[in-house]
Amino acid sequence: MRRYALKEFVRNIKFNIFIIIQLAFVFVMIVFALSSILQNLKYYTPIKNYLGKDGAYIFVDNPTVDTTKDKKALSNYSKYFDDALYSKEIPIEAELTESELAKAAIEGVTKENPYDANVYGYYDNVTNLYTPTMIDGEWLSKIDNYNDEENVLHAVITENYYGLKVGDIYTQSLLISGSGYKNFKIKIIGVMKNGTRSFGMIREYDSSIKLTAKDMFESYDVNQKGIPLVLLSMNELDKYNCVGWLTGTGMMIRFKDGLSSEEYTEALNATYEIGSSTEFKEIRENSLKEIKNQMTVLAPIIGGIILLVIVSVLSMSAVNTNKQLRNYGIYYMCGCRWRQCAMINALSIFISEAVAAILAYVALRGAKIAGLLNNTVVTFGSWQLIGCLCIAVITLIVALIMPVLIIGKSTPREIIKASR
Repeated sequence: MRRYALKEFVRNIKFNIFIIIQLAFVFVMIVFALSSILQNLKYYTPIKNYLGKDGAYIFVDNPTVDTTKDKKALSNYSKYFDDALYSKEIPIEAELTESELAKAAIEGVTKENPYDANVYGYYDNVTNLYTPTMIDGEWLSKIDNYNDEENVLHAVITENYYGLKVGDIYTQSLLISGSGYKNFKIKIIGVMKNGTRSFGMIREYDSSIKLTAKDMFESYDVNQKGIPLVLLSMNELDKYNCVGWLTGTGMMIRFKDGLSSEEYTEALNATYEIGSSTEFKEIRENSLKEIKNQMTVLAPIIGGIILLVIVSVLSMSAVNTNKQLRNYGIYYMCGCRWRQCAMINALSIFISEAVAAILAYVALRGAKIAGLLNNTVVTFGSWQLIGCLCIAVITLIVALIMPVLIIGKSTPREIIKASR
């Protein structure tokens, strides 16, 4: 049957080229539609367990926020706090000589930093929360795979003008609590894509904006900022008592379960000691509403694509079957049954699908390499693959049904006679 299907494919090559172009377009549209849906889910999914509880997102505007007592829960602000997700801004300076270190402890650092960057630290409950788009190396959640070397900090950096890449080591001076500055080697273990989003780095707060899960992750564009973003492990920084600031960052505080209305109000009031806050339930509602609105827009598009495929393949299968009636009659007289004849048609469609999939992949890959997808949400993943496979399966089923409907109730003699 495969040989006959290939012959049918070649015999109707002009007809099949039309099918290939149409299917390739459909595959590309499915990738675009699913990528758009997954974009919002990408930021909601990591924190949905937090947003599903009571709590608040805080824009930290209190310069004296104390996280020393309980780094993961901030229970020193309220006994009703259960867990805290946040980033710390880490002051970082140029490498200093021994004499410069002594002077800096008194006067501060005035030396220009050749590796200036915006530097933040994450605890492991944040690094395990979400992995940004990496172009090389590993994320901070894999930091335990690296040797624990003295005075060496492991970092993830965005694409940068410095040319820093995975494996590179450079030296910076960090402020140590109570003892001035100290030089550390920074070893790059991963490089993030420019424009990727990272948790908890909101620099401006507007109370009129309805926060969503996506807003918890700030996009970082090196071209706009002028300097790269560097992310470090707070576990490593705390080992050396490195100073970190919370002012101007974002924080998620989850409350303990089962709070009474009075206890909830007390916990919420405690968030105001830290900064401007928005309750989880409001963020959750805004996020789900945004996802629902997007689904409302995209669902008809996806449904229309599927309907287009069904109608188009049905029509083309009908035309193709009628054109091949004489051949099917001959196949039947040579020992094939109608279901095998239908399989020949389906295999011919399968060849078209395979070529269309390759064409769509090459087109999308080419667009990505050319940079045409840089400012879009298009991604290639398992859900996009599943969506395209579903379209392919629907097409094959339709291609199987139509020949059976047309030739199933006829005899070979009737078919050959009718096709003369």
